[in-house]
Amino acid sequence: MFNRSHYEDVLVVRVHNLVPQRTWMPRYDAINRFEQGLTESGVRIIKLMLHISPDEQLARLRARLEDPRKYWKYNPNDVDERAFRTAYDEAYEVALTRCGTAAAPWHIVPADHKWYATGPSLTCAWSISRT
Repeated sequence: MFNRSHYEDVLVVRVHNLVPQRTWMPRYDAINRFEQGLTESGVRIIKLMLHISPDEQLARLRARLEDPRKYWKYNPNDVDERAFRTAYDEAYEVALTRCGTAAAPWHIVPADHKWYATGPSLTCAWSISRT
């Protein structure tokens, strides 16, 4: 199981201009080759993007500060990163488009409501993995 860190090379580095475009642009193809190699080896790849709105993201950040049981989830960098939301949305759109392949398609799940996101995500992963 990979989390979004598998795609950090085309998200964070792009948004924060950490390396030149000529460095990160070929990484889309590298990701696709890696995933294609996995599928050719018999690995089933299920990619879920749990999408939350900016308002819900802010509400969750606030809840982490207001509820002592959620303090452990709070990272001050999350607040700073919100300023880059538009750039991240653009970077995600390109990554989802460029790295959504027949061998490893993306499945976008609206995740503002955890009860909704969990059910379809698990159902989607279960039904895809069985086919």
